[in-house]
Amino acid sequence: MTIRIADPLPPQPPAPFELLYEFLKRHTRVRCELVDRGKYGIEACILHNEEFHISHTFAEAFDSVHDDTRGLDSLGRGGTEGGRRQPR
Repeated sequence: MTIRIADPLPPQPPAPFELLYEFLKRHTRVRCELVDRGKYGIEACILHNEEFHISHTFAEAFDSVHDDTRGLDSLGRGGTEGGRRQPR
């Protein structure tokens, strides 16, 4: 019985990012960068003084539940036709 160990994967090049916003809060520089992860979606990374703080990945599954007839504008205003939220 022979056990073969796979060759190590080549290092991944750093993903290109798009700066969404940046501001200074006291002595901390806060940045939000969007990174395209291909088929896995878009990742929003929050950095404090150039160091990773937190991130969230917005998956491509959004496309399967998105209703193209309403458009993105109505989704940003609460998802109703008039742009107002319905009372609970």
